[in-house]
Amino acid sequence: MNKTPYLLKKLHVKKMPGLPAGLKAMSDLAPHVNIITGPNASGKSSTARAIAQMIWPRSTRGINLNGSAAINSEQWEINIDSDQVITQRDGLDDRLKGIPAPEEGRRYLLALHELVNEQEDDLASEIMRQSIGGYNLEAASALLQYGPSIRNKKISEFKELTDAEKLLKEESEKQQEIKKGEDNLQNLEAQKERAEEALRESEFYGKVLLYLKAQQAYHLLDGQLEEFPPQMPYLTGEEYEQITNYEQDAETARGDLQKFQNKMEGAARQLNNLKIPHDGVPTQSITQLEELVNEIKEIDRELRIIRADIKALIEEEQDALQAIAPNLDTARWEGLDTSRVARLDEFLQQAHTLLGQKSLLTSEVENLQKELNAQQTTPGESDALVSGIRI
Repeated sequence: MNKTPYLLKKLHVKKMPGLPAGLKAMSDLAPHVNIITGPNASGKSSTARAIAQMIWPRSTRGINLNGSAAINSEQWEINIDSDQVITQRDGLDDRLKGIPAPEEGRRYLLALHELVNEQEDDLASEIMRQSIGGYNLEAASALLQYGPSIRNKKISEFKELTDAEKLLKEESEKQQEIKKGEDNLQNLEAQKERAEEALRESEFYGKVLLYLKAQQAYHLLDGQLEEFPPQMPYLTGEEYEQITNYEQDAETARGDLQKFQNKMEGAARQLNNLKIPHDGVPTQSITQLEELVNEIKEIDRELRIIRADIKALIEEEQDALQAIAPNLDTARWEGLDTSRVARLDEFLQQAHTLLGQKSLLTSEVENLQKELNAQQTTPGESDALVSGIRI
């Protein structure tokens, strides 16, 4: 009959009676035999009881452990948390099947003192024999004629034994030193792990502190940000200049408004002075007023034209006076007859004509004088000729 093996894969005892801190987790256990060693009260028996509770969970109060096992290539997870026991096969809740009855569980958990008793002498002897390598020491003693007393300490075997014991002692001391070194190394490695863990914790708490400070600064800045108006993201930086311009424009507009108000007040006073009836003005009167207003506008336009013409004539007069004489006193012209001034103008034109003719004749005389000089004419004759021409 083939029996289904129950192969323990992992075991982690988190808490048990007498072990409030639990035991170190064990993984990758061998499929057949696993040997657990350690000093007294190190948890060897507690580990055996924990395995028994995984198979036959009975009194689980105060126990917190989890482990995994393989049965027929199926993966089982066993979790015990005080009175709550959960077993799962391939991730689904199920109950262990095919294991021995709970009453037979005692056969798989035997202490040495339970083996060494009157009923189990043969089993105890066999265990003792196997513990020393499977040898029968009594038979070996009889065969080697071993006795409790040594008859002669000078025999070579005794000397060799003494040397071997001395060598064994030396090797044992070396082994103890090595063991101490290993223990120290393990302690140093444990201290290193604790130091690294402390360093990691220190770095972690440092980062937590930085995070808390950053979070506090963030909340502070966020609170300050909330105090600003919601329109702040839309600002461009030119608002002060724009506000200044707007204030100037507003001031100008207020001035213009004041001017318009003054004009309106003046117009209102003029309307009051017109004494327009409260029931309004007849349409015919309004039409006549509009015609009068248009006539006034036309007269005003013609008046502006006449004023412009007068200004132009005055400028022409000034230019003419400047042409006649820059320092001419026009006040002396008062009382003159303008009709005679017209004849004077004709006289001046005739005078200008005669002056032109005079200049021409003078030029001709000068030319004749030159010719006479060339012909050696007497000075008296030339002078008489010039005087005659001038007369």
